[in-house]
Amino acid sequence: MTGTPEDTYRALLGRLAEAEGARIRERDGVHEWYAHQVAGAEEAVALAAKQVAEAEHSLITARGAVEFTEAESANLWRILASRLRVRDVTALGPPPFFDDAEPVSGHPARLLERVREMLDQVVPLRPRRSPRRLVLALVVLVVLAGAVIGALALLRH
Repeated sequence: MTGTPEDTYRALLGRLAEAEGARIRERDGVHEWYAHQVAGAEEAVALAAKQVAEAEHSLITARGAVEFTEAESANLWRILASRLRVRDVTALGPPPFFDDAEPVSGHPARLLERVREMLDQVVPLRPRRSPRRLVLALVVLVVLAGAVIGALALLRH
């Protein structure tokens, strides 16, 4: 830095102006980068919020489907009990449920429809005759046979 103090002062002012310009450009770049990052983060948050809302909707729908399926399963179990002429449904035990470890193929509505079709093929059991009637008939037959045998014995004497 040789020369007059005025030249040196001008050179220093030029360097200072250059440094200030570089700092401003760098600051503007950082602000631009920051704005870009914020916009990306806001977009990601909005997408995540949308996905959460969709998941909540799916969860509500799935819960409704599960409740419907369980209620329909219990109803079909009651129908089976009535077809088998079981007075107390609890005598059959609880309706069978699928084990979580066992994968189920097919939509639950289709599976329930197949169960309904199978129930339609079940022939209701005929009510059994009361054993009291059979015992009464046997007693009457024994009494009649005794009367016949007694009458025959009297006729022979």
